[in-house]
Amino acid sequence: MNGQFTICLQVPDNLLRNRLTLDAMKLLRPIISIVCLVATFIANAGEQLTTKATCVGNQPTNAELQLLQGTWEGFSLSQETPDGPIVKGTNTITVTVTGNSLHFHRDTNFWFETTFALPARKDPMQLHATIKDCHDCPPQQENSAGTVVVAIFKIEDGTLTLATGNGDGEAPKSFEAAPNRYELRKVQPQQKMSGSGLGSLVLEGHELHASLKTRQIDDSVRHVPRALIPENPHVSTDDAFVAAIARNGSQGSLGREGIRSALYALYREKNELGFYGLEAVSAADADRWEEALRKIWAHNVRLGIAQVHRKGLVLVVVWTDGVSPECWKAVNASIVERLGGMERTSHVH
Repeated sequence: MNGQFTICLQVPDNLLRNRLTLDAMKLLRPIISIVCLVATFIANAGEQLTTKATCVGNQPTNAELQLLQGTWEGFSLSQETPDGPIVKGTNTITVTVTGNSLHFHRDTNFWFETTFALPARKDPMQLHATIKDCHDCPPQQENSAGTVVVAIFKIEDGTLTLATGNGDGEAPKSFEAAPNRYELRKVQPQQKMSGSGLGSLVLEGHELHASLKTRQIDDSVRHVPRALIPENPHVSTDDAFVAAIARNGSQGSLGREGIRSALYALYREKNELGFYGLEAVSAADADRWEEALRKIWAHNVRLGIAQVHRKGLVLVVVWTDGVSPECWKAVNASIVERLGGMERTSHVH
């Protein structure tokens, strides 16, 4: 044996495997950490990409919402019978979109106040309108509040095309197959008249107070002949229009002498509120008209249902048959601000 001896020690297989596993874990630990970091980064990046993709997906809807804003006028195309031909309606259709509110008007017996949503990623694009009010609907439609009307729409070459089905809550498959279709063009906002102080008062109801809605002009308007009001609000130098506003603004006491232009505006909250605006030819004419208007409207001013404002050559009579105190105060404050702040307002003691 040469003085040497050998000790043979057999290590159990399970202990050997545990040892190798522990050593391997020590070697792989930095690699595992890196992998975990990379996985975390990829997961976060995926979430960010998903969020960005969602935002991008919503952008067309937001863009279409902006394009819908304003007032649209046109005509209807509908089938009077299921298999009948498409017939063009004789009534002017007016659709006014403000934010996510939509007002649809055909005539006195067919108009709706709605709020709407634009579902994303629909082709054709869809508009889901929930009916909120239907003031002048016939008896069979009095329970329309809460009903959802599903429409498809497109805007091409400045024309808004709306199409609805038969009230079954389903979107039409195409514009051509829809039983009710509306072809509408946007009404451009009335330009302020050059040199006229009345232009700053051509306003939509919500610009004066959140509760006010611009009144649809129809045959039920009693103050001014319907034929003289092509839109609401309306400002003009037309002789017949100026004469009508001057007469109504003075409760029938005066003609149009000394007045170069006039404004008519009508709104509705729980009751109506309106303006008679008059721009005088000269300071002397404005003084004469101011004195007359303050006398004519003094009783209504004392009752808190009228106010007379003046700034330079411009006179404005604001009247109501009963809006809320908050609305009344806000509207008159807005008139003062828009006329320039330093104007004379009627005060009756």
